[in-house]
Amino acid sequence: MRSERIDSDEAETKSRTNLSQEVEEYIKDTIDHSLGLPISMESLQKKLYTAEESQRRLREQYQGLISRLKEKDHVIDRVRSEASMNAQALKKFVEENQKLASECGNLLSQCKKLEKECLLYHQDRDALMEFGNESDERAREAEARVRELEDEIGRMSEEMQRFKRQIGDGEKLERSVRVNISKKMYLLAATYNHFNIVENCTTPLEEDLLDSVLGSLISKDETIMGRLFLEANIHDQSCQALLSKWDHLKPSTQKVLSLVSKAKKFEKEKECIIMNLAKAEQEVELVSTLNRKLDKENRKLLRQQQSPLCSADKNRNSASAKSNKRKSPKTMSSPVEKRLEFSSPEISRKPLSPVWNNSPDSKMNNN
Repeated sequence: MRSERIDSDEAETKSRTNLSQEVEEYIKDTIDHSLGLPISMESLQKKLYTAEESQRRLREQYQGLISRLKEKDHVIDRVRSEASMNAQALKKFVEENQKLASECGNLLSQCKKLEKECLLYHQDRDALMEFGNESDERAREAEARVRELEDEIGRMSEEMQRFKRQIGDGEKLERSVRVNISKKMYLLAATYNHFNIVENCTTPLEEDLLDSVLGSLISKDETIMGRLFLEANIHDQSCQALLSKWDHLKPSTQKVLSLVSKAKKFEKEKECIIMNLAKAEQEVELVSTLNRKLDKENRKLLRQQQSPLCSADKNRNSASAKSNKRKSPKTMSSPVEKRLEFSSPEISRKPLSPVWNNSPDSKMNNN
């Protein structure tokens, strides 16, 4: 560069000196021509030489300008090709960013759906646990009620045995009461005949003792239970006969019938409670199986939710580590092609079983 500058400076100085001489000669020639003096051949040759020299310099400058123009054209072509490549790469990057944004939106919506599903399953699990606890409590209450009823039935059977021993014919009465409890309604007539025999052969003291014992077991308001019992079993001839003579029956006979109806009612309640207890146990088993299934489904959903989060963290770390490296647009692989597909089928929920309809309280209310 310095040598070129020096050569250009020297050429300028020479041109200036030549220019000054040429100017002087040109002025001289113009004066001679204006005066009509002839121009010498030497001056004409010099003019011709200078013209040829200037033409040669102009040609050289022209050739240099053409070469420089070609170089600039090559540079412009390279810049245009680079600009087109950069535009294509930029367009591809924009498309990739749009695809990534859409994929991120889809992933966020799927994550929200999974969070809602997990919340629903947690709520279902809590509800099932509450149902299980309630069923356990109801089972315990039913067992306690069964024990109480068994104790009460035992006490009543003891009182019946004492009553039968007092009237002197306990064996037949016990058999008749047991037959009535075991759904043998035909022995009511035998009970009625038996009390007619007792009425003929017993003394007033025994009748008073019988009335006092029955009064301690059955109140006056509860004697209507015997009439209701006979009306419920009016299809039986014995019950129909006793019902027709109800107003003429002795109070002790009415109380005995009320006691029999009460024992029958206790037996039905016992059977109902035992049946409800069995149903409650089945319900508890069903709730426990549903709890196990829901726990498995919750674990599966948690694993499915954690796997895309881990892969997203790995992709983010790898992208941050490789962000300083320059990549060619042709060799870059699109991360959108590696899409996460949630192909797991949606879990269909089944409705919970109606625990209250099978509970002992509801059965007692229906009865």
